[in-house]
Amino acid sequence: MTIRLRSLLAVVGASLCLAACGGGTTTVAPRPNPNPGPPGPAGSLSLSSSQLNFASAASPAQTVTASTTIASPLPTFNSVNCGSVATITSTGTGGAIAYTVTPNGNGVCAVVITIKNVSATLTITVGGASGLVTVDNSAVTVSVGGAGSFSASAGSGTWTIDGNSCAGIATFSTTSTGDSVTYNITPVAAGTCTATAIDTAGHALVLQPIVVTSGNSASTLQLTPPALAFSVASSAGPKTFTMTISGTAGLGALSVDESSCWNGASSGSPRIAYVELNGAAPGATVTPPATFTVTLFTTAQGGQLGSCAINFVSGGVVYGSEAISVGP
Repeated sequence: MTIRLRSLLAVVGASLCLAACGGGTTTVAPRPNPNPGPPGPAGSLSLSSSQLNFASAASPAQTVTASTTIASPLPTFNSVNCGSVATITSTGTGGAIAYTVTPNGNGVCAVVITIKNVSATLTITVGGASGLVTVDNSAVTVSVGGAGSFSASAGSGTWTIDGNSCAGIATFSTTSTGDSVTYNITPVAAGTCTATAIDTAGHALVLQPIVVTSGNSASTLQLTPPALAFSVASSAGPKTFTMTISGTAGLGALSVDESSCWNGASSGSPRIAYVELNGAAPGATVTPPATFTVTLFTTAQGGQLGSCAINFVSGGVVYGSEAISVGP
């Protein structure tokens, strides 16, 4: 949080304590940039072939090459229902890795190859069985703190989900089993990945891109209390009240706009109240939750009756507002 102090009134002497007279702009910065979008994929991963077909279990082995622009780590692979259908081994390092597939028995299976948050899928068919029908869905976008879902259907069988490329970005769950399921998406952190749902008995493969954003909604910001009411400002001393801001994860940089409560030395501007961050020196950075002290200007400082609002702003949008009222 950064506090930039400014002069209050032209008639106020330089020796007057600005902390006592108030004013300034406060910035809460839980993230480096306002409303950051999700990071893009770490690079590319491609296969020389997305499907291998074998006439029978006696057919010779075939090789698929995975090419990637991602320097490290090495890709990992998850074979779904391939135990009785084929054996997969890998050789090579760096930008090109060869996967040798040896058929074992008739059937259909899939291999999901993943490096960081990028994945590619290889389907394997042995004995002339029907290959997997691949469906590439449009992306589902969900924000941290929210929820999303996607569905997968097939004529028979049971679905298996591979979410390795979404590690650290999203997790998946379902309350149903069988040939038609809905997967619930729980976002973890901003990022982009692809979940792969596979049903080898139903001969179906669903590629589901997932985009998780950091979140940007009013529900992620809470002010306690949401409003403050004061009696008439007294020359005996300022009246203060503490408020707490919390739940700011995902909003990006938050700035405090108190211009409707105090607008400097401009002619005719209100002189009602100002806000200061507690427990931090000017120029300090803090991570919410944080507390602020709202202080009324005294009559000696030109304090006025009326109402105003202290707004918490991100990206030009107000996500929380503290109502201030001063009356008889």
